[in-house]
Amino acid sequence: MTDNKIKQYWEQFKVDTNQPDVKFGSAWVFGMTKDEADRLAKLTYDGVKTATASLYELYEIENEPLPIANEHYDILLDGTGNPVGIILTTAVTIQEYDKVSEQHAYEEGEGDRTLEYWRQVHDVFFTKALAEVGYDLDLKDAHVVLEKLQLVYSEGLRVV
Repeated sequence: MTDNKIKQYWEQFKVDTNQPDVKFGSAWVFGMTKDEADRLAKLTYDGVKTATASLYELYEIENEPLPIANEHYDILLDGTGNPVGIILTTAVTIQEYDKVSEQHAYEEGEGDRTLEYWRQVHDVFFTKALAEVGYDLDLKDAHVVLEKLQLVYSEGLRVV
């Protein structure tokens, strides 16, 4: 996927939704592998995945700003970098890892949508993400940035 292709997709969104001055955030994928990105993008497109989670500590380590609800739109990409749609973060909360709710796990839409499944998957995902930046943290001491998402546009599917 080229930056030019992403820019074209963004410009089409602005025209199709008659929002010439809308703010662009970034283009990104869910997950760490192509298959994971494809699977999670499809769940989002299908309306099953309406939430996501990331580690608060990684924002600090990487000196990245925390997401802000309703601030900008992002382009969700599949595993090969093709746009799936435009999403908006509609709510952001920070929660202790051990206090993530069943409801949030359900809204993430993965596996059987239980908190038990969410923990199994996120234990591995977050541990790997921390290891990649050389940071050792027991997840019981971690905080999670919980986002609610809304798919607002996909070519052929305008939902705004």
